[in-house]
Amino acid sequence: AVALVQGNPLPDTYFYPPLWATLLSFLTPLGENGILLIAWIANVLSLLLFYVLLQRTLALYQFNPYAAALMSTLFLLVNMPVIRTFMYVQVNFHVMNFILLSILLYAKDRIFLSALMLALAIHFKASPAVLVLAFLLEFNWKWLLWFAASIVLVGAFPAALYGIGPYIDFVNNFLFINAPRALSMHDSSFDSAIGMALSYVRADFAIVRLLVLLAKGLTALVVIFLCIRSRGFFPNGESKIRLFDSIIPLFVGMTLLSPLVWEHHAVFLTLPFLLLLKKLESPAEWLSYGAVYFLVFLVPTFDYFPWSYGRLLGILILLGLLWQLRERNKNTFFSAFNTWAENLSRWKTLPEAN
Repeated sequence: AVALVQGNPLPDTYFYPPLWATLLSFLTPLGENGILLIAWIANVLSLLLFYVLLQRTLALYQFNPYAAALMSTLFLLVNMPVIRTFMYVQVNFHVMNFILLSILLYAKDRIFLSALMLALAIHFKASPAVLVLAFLLEFNWKWLLWFAASIVLVGAFPAALYGIGPYIDFVNNFLFINAPRALSMHDSSFDSAIGMALSYVRADFAIVRLLVLLAKGLTALVVIFLCIRSRGFFPNGESKIRLFDSIIPLFVGMTLLSPLVWEHHAVFLTLPFLLLLKKLESPAEWLSYGAVYFLVFLVPTFDYFPWSYGRLLGILILLGLLWQLRERNKNTFFSAFNTWAENLSRWKTLPEAN
C-alpha cells in the first residue's frame, strides 16, 4: 500500500492482484500499525461472516441447519489454518466469503451478484480463477458475460488510481515464483516438496521443474475428471446440480496447483473436507478422513524434512478420497446425523413439565 502511494513498484513478495493493496492505500495515513489493526479487526468480522456463510452453504448441500451449525462450529473451533490466517493477517476469510456468497447467490438465481462476488475473490487472490471452470460446465452464458464485465470493472478501480503498473508488477512477481529460489518447508506445494527432496542430491533445476510440471499436470487431469464425473454432493434432480457437484474438487485443485501453498491456504479446503461426510462408509475411508483432518487442519507448522510435508500428503489423501467416492451418494451416517440434529432442534419446542 505504501509502495502504491509513493509511486514505487510493488514489492517482489507481493503475489496478489493490486486490489487489496489499493484498498489498504487509503489507510496509509494511519501508519503500519494502524493498517495492521484495521486489517486484523476486518479478519475477526470476516471470520464471523465465514461461519454464517459456511453454515448456509452446508445447508444448501442438504445438511440439516442444526447439523450444519454444529459442524461449522466444531471445525472452526480448533483449526490451525484459521489460527495462521489470523497470525499472518491474511485475506483467506475475505476470499472464501466472496466464493461462498457467489455459490449461495447463484443458487438463488442472482446471476449478476454471483458473478461479481467471484470476480472480487479473484481480484483479492488469483487462485479462485480455477473455480470458473465449474460455471463453464454449467453453460450459463449470462453468468459468464456478467463475470467478464465484473472482472474488468473491478480491475479498473486500481488502474484508475495507480495505472496499469501494479498489474505488471503482479505478473512479474508471479512469474518470478517459478525461478530458482530459496525453499521453505512451510510451503506445502509440489514446487517446495520436490525441490527440497532433490536438493539433497543436488539435482539440476530443470529436472526439478520437469517433475513439478508432471505432478501438477497429473493433478490437473484428476481434478478436471472429477469435475465432470463427481456426483452425490448435491441432491439428484435439483437444478444447477452440475455446478454444485463440480466446484467441490476445484477447491482442491486451486490449492494444489498454486506455486505456493502456505499452511493458511488450507482454509480453502473447508468445503470439500466437510462435504465428504456425506460419502464416507468403510473404516478405511474414515481412517483416511481422520488422517486428512490431523495432517491438514491440526498439525502445527514446523521445519523438519520430510515431516513438514505431511500437509501436502493430507491434501493428496483428500483428493484421493474425492476420486474414490466420486459417484457415491450420501451414506447412512449422514442421514442418521441429520435425523439426530433434527431431533435435537425439537427439544426447544417440547412443552415444559407442570
